[in-house]
Amino acid sequence: MARAFASLWIPVLLIPLFACKPGPKAAPDTGPAASAPDAGPASPAASPAAPTAPKSAQADLREAIKDYVTLLSDCDRRWFADVKPERIDKWELPVPVMEMEKMCDRLLPLFETLVEKAAFRGQKLDDFVRDAALTADRYLVLGFRCKKVGVKDKIPFKKEIGELRDALRADVARLKESVGTVLEQDDKALVSHASTPADELARIANAAVSRLREDLRTWVETPLKESKPTWRYSLRTTLAIAKGATAVLQAGPQAPGLGPAADGLVKSFDSAVTFYTGSYFDAEEKEGPKVRGAVVRADAAYRTAARKAFKK
Repeated sequence: MARAFASLWIPVLLIPLFACKPGPKAAPDTGPAASAPDAGPASPAASPAAPTAPKSAQADLREAIKDYVTLLSDCDRRWFADVKPERIDKWELPVPVMEMEKMCDRLLPLFETLVEKAAFRGQKLDDFVRDAALTADRYLVLGFRCKKVGVKDKIPFKKEIGELRDALRADVARLKESVGTVLEQDDKALVSHASTPADELARIANAAVSRLREDLRTWVETPLKESKPTWRYSLRTTLAIAKGATAVLQAGPQAPGLGPAADGLVKSFDSAVTFYTGSYFDAEEKEGPKVRGAVVRADAAYRTAARKAFKK
């Protein structure tokens, strides 16, 4: 914008000496007229504020994903890579467990937040969360085993610790590689179940509920046989996804009669999760078979109902 300068000049009138008759007295000469003060450069017009980009409807979900993967990556670099089973030869822990836990135990509540926000909202998202559950479980088991130093049978103990470390670091690497694919989706694709046609979504929901029996075998029955801890976060993730799937099967007519059977299976699985993520050790021999048997029976009833619902 051009600069505007305002200067006023008042011309001086000459009074003729030969006027016919005297005129009014001239005003006393006060010297040149004062100029108006220089206004200086005009202030530019205020520019309108740039429009703020609307916040993503899934911003909180995206932040939950980033928070978990960021801390997981930091823990991998600082602690998981430093797990050295051979330290027990010097009567040391494979890793300073308490120091590791000060930093990395925050993974567990971050993961719980992630599952709460992500379960059964999109297929890629569910796959990602299931992989994330493996890292939470392996971290938990790794810390537990590193505290229970088996100096009596050092060779198998060192082998187990090394395998846990390598599996956990491989899980972390896979998760870090896949997180970009998840986050690059727009909001609609990220939570694709919201826009999936009803018939297709019912089949996706059926697949989620149908895997409960197999997940019980993987995360409970196999560890029990091997005298190892159950996989708590994988169990909770499966349950959260199945609950979302059951709500779909109960709400729509695409799978008639399947909602009640799905609800029965999910409730029995929920009871198993509660039992096997608590202090089940002393009660396992008496109560464990009942808890697992209820899931097996509910699964058989569900599969019968699913065959009828999807026979067309």
